[in-house]
Amino acid sequence: FPVYYGIGARVKLEDDFKLGVRVPVGIAYQVSGLPLDMFFELVPMLNLAPETDFGFNGGLGVRYFF
Repeated sequence: FPVYYGIGARVKLEDDFKLGVRVPVGIAYQVSGLPLDMFFELVPMLNLAPETDFGFNGGLGVRYFF
């Protein structure tokens, strides 16, 4: 199970505007012989605008590689 991490921007345009930074950390499982992987990730988020606050998000999914 390879571990991955990264950093990226967060822009929320729905109900209320938010701009911030997110740092996903997760594990993935590559399905043997198929262009698929399954993953689970936890994502700490730091919102910077319009106010500064901290939160968490998470994800569980499947990726298909073209």
